[in-house]
Amino acid sequence: MRRVILAAAAMAAAAAAAAPSAHAQDWHKIDCAASKLSAEPAGECWQGPPNNGGYAGCLFEGFSIYSKVADKPSFARVALVTNEIGTSAYGTTPRCYVAEVKNVLNEIKNGDLLSRTRSSNWSDVKTVASARGALFDAPGRRCVGFFQNGPTYIGGYSYNLRGWVCRPTGQTVTDSDVQDWLKSIKVAGAGTIPQGSRSTR
Repeated sequence: MRRVILAAAAMAAAAAAAAPSAHAQDWHKIDCAASKLSAEPAGECWQGPPNNGGYAGCLFEGFSIYSKVADKPSFARVALVTNEIGTSAYGTTPRCYVAEVKNVLNEIKNGDLLSRTRSSNWSDVKTVASARGALFDAPGRRCVGFFQNGPTYIGGYSYNLRGWVCRPTGQTVTDSDVQDWLKSIKVAGAGTIPQGSRSTR
């Protein structure tokens, strides 16, 4: 029987610890130089607890980053699959990946404390810049939350990214604001398929 190892359980675990500010016991602040998620300008970086998504041999990690630009605060969080552990049990072919999400709006809302508990007036999901996004209000802010998959990888993706870009109430967050933030984001260490390898699933 072919064994399918999905990231669904890992994504559930990541969602449960979605907001570092709201789950300080799980997430901890780190030096941005040590983060696998980087962006410019960086202000504050956090790391979540690694997990295997319920599957021995898989390793999933979470990182988040906040920009401290006063008139355009921004946030991003990544869930990524990194090098598998216990490869002796699974051979050398990668099997773990981040699965397709079923509800993009929920993923955007679960980004952090602001979007999860201090937001209102959410719009429907639409295309925003190169991502899927939705408008929402937060105290003193008008924001665009976004979700974007990383590169395709085995049966899913090597990572997914969600976050938001805000402006003071009365100002408009443009597609260019969101795209500039997305362009500045870099993800290091996400899964890659070694040349010549194949999934046997």
